[in-house]
Amino acid sequence: IETYGSSKLFTDDINKEFKLNTFQDIHIKLESGIGTPIYQVAEGNDTMSIFLDKLISSLTTGLQNRSYYVQEFQDAFSDLAAEAFRTPETRDRWLEVVPVSLKTNINDNLDIIISVLISQGIDTAYELVLGFVYQAVQEADIDVDREIIHKVFGVVIRSLLDNILSEFGSDIITLMHNAKLLSLPHYPELYFAWLQIQDPNYDGVPKTYTNSYRTVSVSGDADMFIKDEKGRVVAEISEGIPQELEGSSIVASISDAGEKMVYLPADGSYTLDIVATNEGTVNYSVKEYSRESSTYAKITNYYDVPVAAGETVTGVIPSYSINDSVDTASGSEVYYALQAASTVIEPSFEAKGENASKAVHKVSFVEDDFDGIVVAGAGEYVEGSIARIVAIPPEGYGFIGWFVGDELVSEEPEYEFTVTTDVEFRAEFSK
Repeated sequence: IETYGSSKLFTDDINKEFKLNTFQDIHIKLESGIGTPIYQVAEGNDTMSIFLDKLISSLTTGLQNRSYYVQEFQDAFSDLAAEAFRTPETRDRWLEVVPVSLKTNINDNLDIIISVLISQGIDTAYELVLGFVYQAVQEADIDVDREIIHKVFGVVIRSLLDNILSEFGSDIITLMHNAKLLSLPHYPELYFAWLQIQDPNYDGVPKTYTNSYRTVSVSGDADMFIKDEKGRVVAEISEGIPQELEGSSIVASISDAGEKMVYLPADGSYTLDIVATNEGTVNYSVKEYSRESSTYAKITNYYDVPVAAGETVTGVIPSYSINDSVDTASGSEVYYALQAASTVIEPSFEAKGENASKAVHKVSFVEDDFDGIVVAGAGEYVEGSIARIVAIPPEGYGFIGWFVGDELVSEEPEYEFTVTTDVEFRAEFSK
């Protein structure tokens, strides 16, 4: 009550509506053009929990472990917290001024940040964004030097910039857009987490819920319908749009590469109907994400499944067993079957445990000799993911195609493909 203010918690107006969760996922999409990249900023479909899972996964890579955090970061965090929360006045300025200033600076300079990131790399873009953070702290009259800001925010900024560069991600904008919402409610758990890492007996494994979820994805010309054990549709993506279903908390979204995704809890059983909208092929994937290991623990992929227009292919997604729930990092013993008519289809790729966590491939570009060319989409992708690469020729040039070695794989400047191995692309242009 002291933090939020009693007048904000209670009111005599019984008809007044309170919205406790105003989180909004924001997506950045790079479009191909001539000479200059075109950026579109739009609302996404990820929930706060999905966004935070991805954010924390990125942070764990930089923070590594308890001893590394204590050695490299704890003093800086303590110094910043001591100054930011020194008095009620500094606390209020930290909570009110910093998020607003940072959000304004990022939004006003988004084109510059992304252009610098693509043309000059992460290091230069990092210094630019770090400057905006430091400026926001100075505007709040919080007396800390730039080195402390670098120590505290460096891992976050680099992780988010890498996400933008590799996957057309938008985590940095989402984080800034929801900075105040994400900070206030999470103070208790943040303090509790800090206390936990000081306890040598804390093993880091929650005991109250299954420490895993499944990402179910479909690519190709098809709609997807997820049903629970009672046969109720709890998630639907049809006509290229995630549908809002009353009474369902299951999240559905579509990636910038057009991959349809649904996030399912590990303690429920579901069936998936993939309904083809055109003749061709579809890909189907189930990936188990373990919060225990902060990586994928099991991957089951089906590639290039032939379908006729209107045909339904059905996938079965059983719940975890008790043993599966105990050790989510090793991957479950669940079999994710896929069936077309009366034919059971064999998986194209399966991996568990360490093999699943290492099933990551690099998409890269050959260095070019042209000035002003922009190519985007390079990065690391989990086996079976859909990658989207974009080439933007400089003014006066035309695009010939994407090549792998001497093979022409696409004549389109925007090319989407299934990632199954490391691959290096070369973009060729004509004057």
